[in-house]
Amino acid sequence: MDHHKMTHEHTRPSDAMHKIARACTDPLWIQHPLLAAGHGKATDNGTATFIKFESKHYVCTCAHVVEAATGHNVPALMIDSTVLHCADYQKGSSGERVYKHIFRMPDRRRFDIAIAPIDVHWEMLRDRKEKLAIDLDAWRAVPLPQDTCYLAAGYPTEHKYIVDKKLAVGMALVVAE
Repeated sequence: MDHHKMTHEHTRPSDAMHKIARACTDPLWIQHPLLAAGHGKATDNGTATFIKFESKHYVCTCAHVVEAATGHNVPALMIDSTVLHCADYQKGSSGERVYKHIFRMPDRRRFDIAIAPIDVHWEMLRDRKEKLAIDLDAWRAVPLPQDTCYLAAGYPTEHKYIVDKKLAVGMALVVAE
């Protein structure tokens, strides 16, 4: 197909795209571990993407999202009122124990990516939220035609709303040629 003839229908996300993107992602909240500042529309968030590699589960996000977890704030996932921290006690600069994120950021100057192990929470995410992980062990590269469309999914920190007394944020889904 000539990309000049690509119609709006070819770049509109399908229901299947929405379902897959929603299953492999979730909002990643930046909040106090004990919700001391609450969990409301002012709570910052980013996007968590779930992956599986060498039979272990991980959460990936942008490094700038993790870097927003300053002070007492840490990245966390939510299942109803259950908070799943992506954090642990670590030794601080003065030797004190501090509770901070467990993300690794490879070559931050070149890449805006952060990754953390999530196996401790994976069964709960899978069973209670029906989450799926992108299985990198099963990944097979295939040649892509020139007229391929690409999909990006995420949870922008703007436009939060309340549903059934729970904080929600819409998933943005963008398809580009």
